[in-house]
Amino acid sequence: MGLISNFVALLPVLLLLVSNSKAQSAAGVFDITKYGAKPNADITAALASAWKEACASTTPRHGISIGSLGKYTNEKELMGVTVKKCKLTGTTNGVRIKTWPDSAVAFPASDMHFEDIEMVNVSNPVLIDQEYCPWNQCNRKVPSKIKISKVSFKNIRGTSATPVAVKLVCSQSNPCEGVEVADIDLTYSGSEGPIKSQCANVKPVISGKQNPPICAEPAPAGGPSSD
Repeated sequence: MGLISNFVALLPVLLLLVSNSKAQSAAGVFDITKYGAKPNADITAALASAWKEACASTTPRHGISIGSLGKYTNEKELMGVTVKKCKLTGTTNGVRIKTWPDSAVAFPASDMHFEDIEMVNVSNPVLIDQEYCPWNQCNRKVPSKIKISKVSFKNIRGTSATPVAVKLVCSQSNPCEGVEVADIDLTYSGSEGPIKSQCANVKPVISGKQNPPICAEPAPAGGPSSD
């Protein structure tokens, strides 16, 4: 599997949570600031070090997440992350971008790309969650101030452990822009109905194979956040 990072003006608290069949720490979190990542700097080396340790770990858990974004006042712009050629097995999420509602600060998050990813019985394989609010720590009624743009999900295939395989829930006050979804081929491994995709506050550019049909249903308001 591979990870590519460009220049990133990075918030100090950004967490990289990475797991696959061979990748996850006991705590489930690889904090790239502990590998030398600094705000407003090139974090390629820090990401590579965190990625290497994640791949050497043995307990699958979270998946690959960018976020949570917007919880702290000292966070800054994020841009330029690419994840390619991964296989995730049995994780609680696949590839995910998550931001807090009622964000403490407003900034853009852009140029994030996920490509050539295989899912094996993964919950929530493709997810943008701008209503991420675990344990009711925030006010869900206030939309996220984080502006997400220039995001792509390409060639993502395999099996989903949840019926909602692709869920794109963006901020009501700052809808996502420039989201591209291409060549998605996922099947549901459970028995709770057909596989589906739900969306809110986003109009993605769709191309190639689309299984499930992307954004065929509106996302229900106030849905629960996963870990």
